[in-house]
Formats: sequence, C-alpha cells, structure tokens
Amino acid sequence: MAQNAIDSLKPGYWYEIPNSHMADSVEADPTGEWIGGTGPVSLMSAWSGGAFDSKRNRLMIWGGGHYDYWGNALYAFDVNTLDWHRLTNNSSMKGWRDSITVTGKDTTVQVECHSTMPDGLPVARHTYGGLTYVPDPIDRLWANGGACIKCGFVDSLTWEFNFTNNTWQRKANEQLFPGPGNICAYDPVTQTVILQTGGQFLLQVYNLSKDTWVINNNTGTGNPNPWCPYGGFTYYATGAVDPDSHHFVAIGGGGTYDWDMNSSNSWCYTTPRSQGDTTVTDSLNPGFVWDAAAHLFVGWAGGANVWTVDPKTWTWKKNLPASGNTVIPTNPPPTGTYGRFQYIPSKNAFIAVNSINQNVYAYKLDNLKGITTGTNKLNSPDPDFITKVYPNPLQLLTHNNGLTITVSETNFIIEITNLMGQEINRMKSNGSNVILWNGKDLNGNNVSAGIYVYRIVASGGQLVQTGKISVIE
Repeated sequence: MAQNAIDSLKPGYWYEIPNSHMADSVEADPTGEWIGGTGPVSLMSAWSGGAFDSKRNRLMIWGGGHYDYWGNALYAFDVNTLDWHRLTNNSSMKGWRDSITVTGKDTTVQVECHSTMPDGLPVARHTYGGLTYVPDPIDRLWANGGACIKCGFVDSLTWEFNFTNNTWQRKANEQLFPGPGNICAYDPVTQTVILQTGGQFLLQVYNLSKDTWVINNNTGTGNPNPWCPYGGFTYYATGAVDPDSHHFVAIGGGGTYDWDMNSSNSWCYTTPRSQGDTTVTDSLNPGFVWDAAAHLFVGWAGGANVWTVDPKTWTWKKNLPASGNTVIPTNPPPTGTYGRFQYIPSKNAFIAVNSINQNVYAYKLDNLKGITTGTNKLNSPDPDFITKVYPNPLQLLTHNNGLTITVSETNFIIEITNLMGQEINRMKSNGSNVILWNGKDLNGNNVSAGIYVYRIVASGGQLVQTGKISVIE
C-alpha cells in the first residue's frame, strides 16, 4: 500500500488533497449529449452518493440522474495515488426514445422513462444512499434503485459492478414498490446487503450468493405490530451496520433509526434516545459510517467537526478539530453527503468530497492503527516479536482444548477478528505471556468454521503483530 500524506495525519487534523477535482476526469461532451439541465456538477450535487472499495482503496462515485445530468460513467478516487479515474465511459444516447407507452387497466399514458441506456447499461440516476461495496469473495460495487434520467421515476433494479472487467451486471429486482431515498449497507455478519427503500417502513435483505431478496418478517403489506412505526420512512437519512452488535442504523433529518438484525422483528425499527451533541442527526443525509478500529459510528455534515457515538450508550460526542488544524472542509450541497464520506480501514482515516469542482478531504480521528480487510495481506510491524499459535487449525467439535497464543511479552491484548475486521473476541494477558482462546466469541458461543485474524496490541496501543488462525469443525 502506498504511503502518502494521509498516513502522516495526526488525530484531529484534516488534509485537503491538492489538485483532486473530479471534474478533470469527467468525459468531454462537445455536443451536449449528456448535459441535461445542470451538467456534470450533478454527479455529486443531485442526491448522489458513493461507496468505498476497501480492496483497492478507492472512493467510488456514481450519480447524476433525473433532468440534471445523463452521463452514466463510474468514477473512483484512489486513496493510494491521490487521483481520480473514470472507470467507464458514458453510454451513447443514440437510440434513446424519450417517450414510451404505458398501458394500464383503464388508461394509456406517455412517459419518458427507461432504466437502461440503449446499450443495456444502467442509466444515470440520483443514487441517494443506494450504493455499497461488497468485499471478497463477491468483490462488487452494489447499486439499487434511484431516480432515473429524464423522468425521475425511481426503479427497482439492482446492479453489480465487476471490477475485473469494469462492467455492470443486472441482478434481481427488489420486491417492494420503490421510492426515493434508498438506504443500504453491506452486512458482514450475514454477508448480505440490507436495504431500506424510500417510502417503505420495511427492510429487505439481498442474498448476494443466491441473487434473492427477503422482506424481513413480513409479507410486504400491512403492519402486524401496532407498536412499530408505520408509514413512509424519511429519505433524509444515511445508514451503516454495527457488526459488533449486528444492528443496522440510519441517521438524518432529525432522527436516529435502529434495526436489531438479531431480532425476529428486525423489519421494525426503534428510535434510541440519543444524548449529547446530536447536530449531525439533524442534518439532511449526513455522512455516516462504522469505524472498525474504534468500534464507533462516525458522522459528518461538512466543516471541520466530526461526531462519534457508541451505540451501547447513544451518547454523541462532537469532536472538534485539533488546535493546530488549519483545513476546514466545505459544506456539502443542500441535498446532503450520503456515501461521499467514508472510512478507510487500511489507513484508519476518513475521506470526504462535496463537489466535482472541489478538492477531496481526508481526516484522522485517532491514533489507532489501520486494519486489514478482505484478502489484503496481513503485516507484522515488529518482525522480531515472537509469536507461537498452536494448534492451528483449531478443531472445534473434537479435541478442543483451546488454542494457545504464546508471545515474547507479558503485557498485551489479543484481538480476534474475522476477515472483515469485525471483533470476535478480546483477551488481556494479565502478566502472562500465554493466552488461551477456546474458539468462542464475546457472547460465549462457538465461532463458525473459517479464517480469523489475531492482532497483538501492546499496552501503549500500537499494533505489534498480526496473523491468521484457521478454525475447522
């Protein structure tokens, strides 16, 4: 991974990345083929979001839509090289028919709406919060719904972008009647995508390996629980998953909405009584992500302040910039930030962008080390630190006397995580140089078979060494 100015950022500091205007990568349009009503600036300003490709360290941007801008190219900002790339070109409008006939039971109307371009690729759209990155082994940018070009109708189509050949593939349609303002997030616990569609109070869960949808605990009509909030859900919110407790949370527009994905009533959200400085929850479509190193939600709504909250207490903290910070990011467009504020796991930093004509910003919240994700290579910052792990693999069902991790120090912490960085267990040495892990999680349940990561953290908080543990049944 390339080292750059983001790596040397100190906690509480912002960095404005010079010469990082996305506009320089936008495809030329000499004939005004894709110009629409407001032009390419709407790739960010018109209710459009983003997602973070943690395998390649890239912020993905896809937007436009309705009558704003009709170019459907996909853009990526590389956090290692600090520059923009256009991954696809705009589809030609040649062959586009402005009007199609829709015949209903009692009437026939002319509308100008298509979900695909003449070449079969998805049209540009207001993406709202309908983008998320799905890590290995799927490794796709996932997109659903959004307000399509010209007509502004919201479709129910699902798409995945393949980074290997830079092409879109259409997947199964969502099951509910779509509305504006999709909220989605990848769930590393179940390896699915959670979707809350605009205008619906129900959740849908998309199974990536099976290409199927499930409407959580409901048939899609009616409301069997009178105590559950009912009706159209706000489309002023942005969502993220807390993998530690397995909750899907959305904030914005004056509210906090919490779905317990462990519950049989996970389609029904609660509204936690938030405390502290809740400025960010009052914002429209703020940036909102899960910090896998600090195990906190982090929110941002422009400017230099950043908000954090521990979902165990729902007490929001306003994090002021460091006293020496001189960089103050611009405010987002009135439509909000959505996924254009993202966490960078490998660098334990954040990235934000507000306009194709403005620079990209990076921010450091704390001095924790970056984490590995997906199939990224693990590292050992201190190669002289001796670690022995035995037996490896750990066999759960037979002869399970636990797995011992022996190190050359006596004051340390061992964190066990899955390959997504979700914490499975945490153990302190308490003066010994040997720690026993019995293959259980924090709740005392056996983990599933698979590959896990151990992280040895010294008493000062620095990451000393990492490695892999194989668990078999």
